[in-house]
Amino acid sequence: MAIEIIIKNKSAKKELPSIDVLTGGKFKYGSFDGVRLNMEQKGPDGSISMFNPERIGRGMSVGFGDNEISLFLPLPSSAEEIADFYATAARVADFWNKEVEVSQGGEIFDPYNSSKLAEAAKASSIESIKEITSGKFQKPILFCARWALYLGEGDLKFLKEGNPLEAFSKYMHRMQNIDAYYARPNIMTTKRRDCVFGMYVFTEGVVSIVPAIPRCPFGFKNAKTGRPIEIEDWYISIYSHDEESVLGHLMYDDFLKALKKEDYLHYDAQNILLKGLTRERIDFMLKKFGTLPPN
Repeated sequence: MAIEIIIKNKSAKKELPSIDVLTGGKFKYGSFDGVRLNMEQKGPDGSISMFNPERIGRGMSVGFGDNEISLFLPLPSSAEEIADFYATAARVADFWNKEVEVSQGGEIFDPYNSSKLAEAAKASSIESIKEITSGKFQKPILFCARWALYLGEGDLKFLKEGNPLEAFSKYMHRMQNIDAYYARPNIMTTKRRDCVFGMYVFTEGVVSIVPAIPRCPFGFKNAKTGRPIEIEDWYISIYSHDEESVLGHLMYDDFLKALKKEDYLHYDAQNILLKGLTRERIDFMLKKFGTLPPN
C-alpha cells in the first residue's frame, strides 16, 4: 500500500524544484539500489528517495516528469513522516508560485489543506501495522528509508505494544539511526567454471550489518533466463583501509563459524550487527579459513 501525489506545474516558471527545495533543508536524500540507500546520489532517471534524519521511517520517493513532480510514500508510515510528505507537496506548490494542480489517486486537492488526507493515511497505517503484527505474514519485510528490515518475533511484539503509530515510529528510527555499513553482495560469474557466486565485503574496524544467512537481493534475476539468480557459493572479502588492499577471502559459512559471541549483536530476523573486528581477529580467521574465490 502506498500514497502517490502528482503535482503539475501551471505557472510560467518551467524549472523543476532543486534538491534544497525538495528536502526543505532538513531531509537527507539518495538513490536506492535495491538493497540500501546510496547517500547524495540520484537514480538513472534523476529520481531520489529522502528521509528526515530526526525521525527515520520508510522514506519518500520523488520522481520527475514533464513539468511535474510525483511524490510516493509507502504505508504503513509514521505520523511524522506522513506530515512531512504532505508538507513537501505544499513546498513544491510554493516553488511554483502556488500555480499547480495537485492530485492524489486522481482526486485534486488543496496542498495547504491536506489534514483529512493525512488522517486517512494514519488510519490506513494503523490497519497495516495491525495486519503485519497479526501473524498473517510468515516473514514480514519492510523496505525502509535506508535499507530493508526483516521483522522477527521480538520486533512484532514491540510493534504490538501501546500506540501503533508511536511504536512503529520508534522502531523505524531505532533500527536505522545507527552508524553502520549495510553489506550489499556482488554477484559474480566465472568464465572458466560458468558458475555464479556471491561476494560480500567487510572492512577492518567498520561496524557492519551482514546477513546471518547470505541471500540474493530481492529482484535480482538471471539476465538470460529472467529467473531468480541461483548462487552456488558465498564468500566474504575483508578489506583494510589502512593498507588500501584486500586482506583475504573466506567462505561465508566459515566466516560465520569463526565469529565469537562478542563479535556481533542480533540486528533483525535475517541480519547481524558486526562490531568492528580487530586486525588480530581477522588474521586469525584468515589463517584458519582463508581461501580464494573461483576465477
